[in-house]
Amino acid sequence: LTRKEVQNLRVRADTLQEPASAEDRLQEILGSRPRTRTEDADDLSADEKRAVQVCIENLPGWKDFKARDCSVAALSGGLTNIIWLVQPPSSAKLMEEQRGVVVRQFGRGTDAIIDREQEAQVYKVFADVGVGPRILGHFDGGRIEEYFPATRVLCKELRDPDKMSQIADMLGRIHSTEARHLQGKWCAGRKLGAELRNWAEKATRTQFPSDADKQARLADLRVEALLEEMELLLDALSSIDSKIVLCHNDLHEGNILVSDDGLGKLYLIDFEYAGWGPRGYDIGNHFCEMSVDNFCENDLGFKYSSADYPDKDQQYTFFRHYLLAQGMSPFDEGLEAEMDKLYVEANMYALLSHFKWALWGIACASTSDIEFDFLAFAQTRLSAYYEWKAMWIRKQIWPHTPRVLETRLALAEKELFRWKLYTIAATGAALMLAAAAAWRWR
Repeated sequence: LTRKEVQNLRVRADTLQEPASAEDRLQEILGSRPRTRTEDADDLSADEKRAVQVCIENLPGWKDFKARDCSVAALSGGLTNIIWLVQPPSSAKLMEEQRGVVVRQFGRGTDAIIDREQEAQVYKVFADVGVGPRILGHFDGGRIEEYFPATRVLCKELRDPDKMSQIADMLGRIHSTEARHLQGKWCAGRKLGAELRNWAEKATRTQFPSDADKQARLADLRVEALLEEMELLLDALSSIDSKIVLCHNDLHEGNILVSDDGLGKLYLIDFEYAGWGPRGYDIGNHFCEMSVDNFCENDLGFKYSSADYPDKDQQYTFFRHYLLAQGMSPFDEGLEAEMDKLYVEANMYALLSHFKWALWGIACASTSDIEFDFLAFAQTRLSAYYEWKAMWIRKQIWPHTPRVLETRLALAEKELFRWKLYTIAATGAALMLAAAAAWRWR
């Protein structure tokens, strides 16, 4: 599984009921190719029957259909959701939006970590601005959503000018939504810091008493020093005035779809992390995701390239589309100043994204049974953090006085050199271990 698929499995299994059995359920569903059924209804599994039945019971025009005449196939699954594509009989005369629907079955116990009522409200907001699927119905333990015949965007495609402009336009519209009925706006700024400290606290508990190699790699990450660095970062961000807006908060390539009709229209999906937050974080996190291929088919399951982070010209093109989507005119005298402000916000909050995912990797390394090198992922994101921190200090984007900046730059460049050496060594070791394992089992 890639890092984002691992993330969607919610390794915070300590808050879930029976996480092991849920994981077994995932393997049961995805272990074989999803089948489209048109045979006798008894041939359907219990979950498939339920997915069809909730459509018959809740969707207009479906009440006369029989389960055996509908088709159902698993799209994906995890501890938070099992997702089905349900289609009515081919002869059915329905509106286009109901020619195929998504049935989302919530994972057992996930209400403890996901506010489903707020999530549904967010879905409506995103659908109303034309960037996401509409909710067509609710049932006990899940909901029915609009289905887009679409394909996941590749990481390398995120830098395509047309796709960048569409994503900027979508974020601009989302961020300008008032959504007064959604709670939590007043505390959104503090929430990011609290979330970061929560992952840091979990990272401090990570230990490998029976694995000397992992324990040594963990020691090289110097978690206690990272706690000090975290406070420096949060202190720096406290002086960045970034408008609190409704955010997607997880805008990577797996959550962006391109329509299959050849028109190239983009849609956003998966709003479980959506909520109020600084606009700089939503944009900066997306910029980070442009440089982290979460679906790379290499031994590590991910690939990072700082060269893929958008340069200043690309960012300003993005900001222009973003601001025009919010109603600013290309001839507005304040347009350049607002783009300059977004440049600082996005790149400073991009540091928070790298740092958060590094702590996430450390925290998950000893608690998850998923075969994924969490420590390699953590050290890669930390290396990226120190690389870009040194850059923003040199460019005087990091908010400090000149004398403090000079000291910070020296420390950042020292840390960057250490992390480059460690990244080379750790990545090489991980690849050697993978090769050795492949040789042993060939």
